[in-house]
Amino acid sequence: ASVGIGDAAASVFGLLYGKHKISGGRKSYEGVAANFIVQFLLYSITFRIFSGRLSPCYFDFIYFLCSLTTSVIEGLTLQEDNIILPILSMSQMIAFLPSSVD
Repeated sequence: ASVGIGDAAASVFGLLYGKHKISGGRKSYEGVAANFIVQFLLYSITFRIFSGRLSPCYFDFIYFLCSLTTSVIEGLTLQEDNIILPILSMSQMIAFLPSSVD
């Protein structure tokens, strides 16, 4: 969900405030930044809701990496990325987060 909402935020924010285009394309650095911020916040909020406690720095670092990776790839892709990005995001979460959070 965070990837989809981040993508929507990137689109809206990029259309309204995107002045610096990436490689002359339609996407902007401002949109990529909005995508990153929204994804990071959603990852953090979701963890806090479902874990019942504040996120330790380790989890915030993982959320930072996942948000950064998917935001950059979303900004650089020219084709449809709605299949690739959720798979990438979930793969990163599975790889880096422990199977149970105490």
